[in-house]
Parts: sequence; C-alpha cells; structure tokens
Amino acid sequence: MGRGGRGGRVLLSGCSPSGDGAGRSGAVPPSGPSPSDASSATVGGTGPGATDAAQSPSAVPQGCTANQGERRMRGAWLTTVRNIDWPSEPGLPAEEQREELDAYLDDAAELGLNAVFLHVRPTADAVYESDLEPWARYLTGEQGGDPGYDPLEYAVEGAHERGLELHAWFNPYRVGFLEPDLANLAEGHPAEENPDWVVEYGEEAYLDPGEPEVRSWVTGVVLDVVDRYDVDGVHFDDYFYPYPQPGEAFDDDATWEEHGGGFDDRADWRRDNVDRLVADVHEGIQAAKPWVSFGISPFGIWRNKDSDASGSRTSGLESYDSQYADTRTGSRRARSTTSPRSCTGTGGSASRTTRP
Repeated sequence: MGRGGRGGRVLLSGCSPSGDGAGRSGAVPPSGPSPSDASSATVGGTGPGATDAAQSPSAVPQGCTANQGERRMRGAWLTTVRNIDWPSEPGLPAEEQREELDAYLDDAAELGLNAVFLHVRPTADAVYESDLEPWARYLTGEQGGDPGYDPLEYAVEGAHERGLELHAWFNPYRVGFLEPDLANLAEGHPAEENPDWVVEYGEEAYLDPGEPEVRSWVTGVVLDVVDRYDVDGVHFDDYFYPYPQPGEAFDDDATWEEHGGGFDDRADWRRDNVDRLVADVHEGIQAAKPWVSFGISPFGIWRNKDSDASGSRTSGLESYDSQYADTRTGSRRARSTTSPRSCTGTGGSASRTTRP
C-alpha cells in the first residue's frame, strides 16, 4: 500500500449476516464488488455516522452457509503507533489528517484491496472518541489531546463509501516505551489509574496478561468499539506477551502467585491467559454483533520441528514458547466454531512481515 502501508493477502471466509435488518451494511464482503462499484456501497449500521440506509433490507448483505467456500481478503495495515503510517506526524490540523486518511483509502481502492486494518488502540489509548481511554498522542502530539473529530468514525464512513471493509486493530497489552509513553501517561489512562497492572520489561511497559482485571478491561474496550462503531472486524496483531529481550525477565511473579494455582508450569498459565482473552473477546463479539469478524495475525512460527514433532521445518522464534500464544490451537478452533449467522472468519490470520 502506498505511503508506507503494509499489504497482506489471506484466505478468510467473507460472508455476511442474513438480511434481517440487524447486520452491518456499507462494506462489501472480500469477494464483493470491485473498487469501480464502490459508489453504490451504502454507509450505515449502528455506530457513529450511521445512516437510514442501515434500516433498508436491501442494504443489508445476504447470508451464507457454514460450508461457504473461502474468499480472498486483500487487506493493508494502517499503523498509527509512532506515526509510522498515519498521521504522517503528530499535531497536524484535523483537515490535513483527514486528507491523508482519504489518500490511503483511495490507494487501497485503486489497488483492488477490499479491507483496511486501522490501528485504533496502539498503546492502551484511543484513535477514536472514548470514555474509557485517552486519545492517542500520535494525533495531536499529546496523549489525551482531542484532535477535533473522530478518526475511526471518519475512517469507517470513508472505507464503506469506497466499498472497503474497515477492521479495528487493537494492541491488547502494550503500554509503550518507558520514555516517552509510560513517563507521560494522560489522566485516565488505565496504566496511570492502575499502576499495579503494569509490568516494565526492558525499555517497554505492558499491561499484565495474568491479571484478570486486565483481561476484563481489554475485553470491555474492544466491545465498546464494536457496540458504537460500524466496524467490519476486530483484529489483534502479533503482540501478546512481549518478544524476548536478552537479559530481561517478564516480572509477573505477583499475579502468578495469586492466580496461577491451577497450573504447575508458568508457561502453560501464561498461554491460558492469552487464550482466555481471545475467548472472551470472541464470545463478546458473537453476543453483540455476530457479523463482525475477529482475526489475529500471529508471529509466523507456532513451533519448530525440533521442539515439537508437529511443528514446522523452521528454526526461528516460536510464538508458543516466546509469546505464550498457542496460535495453532487458536486457528483450529476458529475453523470449527462458525456462527450460524455469520461465516466471516472469527479467528483467521492475516500475514505480517514487519512489526511496528
């Protein structure tokens, strides 16, 4: 994708809910109209910026069966953390930010993509209006600074006008670097209000995945977006427990002692913490808006063959052992747990080649 975005191709099922008036409208399924048909797409739904078109049965995509064939998703990442992609720099006027965002969406449509993954929660903050977490500093240069408009609302509407899906991309645990992120937390940031949730690791800080209150908080943040915005999907990337750093240990001794009683091995307990978060988010989305897809883009290696006979013929970092993300089990469960109202991928993976 132009201007620094990262494109990836992935097979996900792309069907939509039945035409009962309750499903999303606006975006097209991954095998839907080409960009040249985007002008006919309707913008609607129940989130901010919804229109009366959402109430029209003809505006709601038709349903599909659980054995529907796979459809090809052609998506691109739009990264906000450290202004890697968008906005190009913090503090731009709202109109210039919108113009840059329009250019990215135009690029996506012109390239024949059908989905954009917008980074809406880069460091336990918000690239959208939220009563739960402060505005991300990448918009104005100061965490908590109001950019004067709602970027996610604007992006959803703009994507749907172009026949694109808009997926909200969350980092569940990352707080950011000790400098400048942890040292300059805005009032109301979850790490500022709950310092006992924070684990410092090398030069970074994370919310502790082993704290049940963290799991509940992150799930609530995700479901708040699902409830209020007409997003087509929710997405996690490859950040769960942090990538290993030489000489560093992730200090979750306190939560391990308090909450790890059912496990003999801390690594198994850590994997269970990640599994529980993924399950809670998935179940919450299914209960609220089952037509909204939920996907994860994990690190590319589950386990190497020399660690596990069923592993891959690779010799790199293993998500199972290093990030405590059992990505193979997650993808197998996703393939066997399809909602009767939506066969959009609920745990499918999108490929990542670089990490912000």
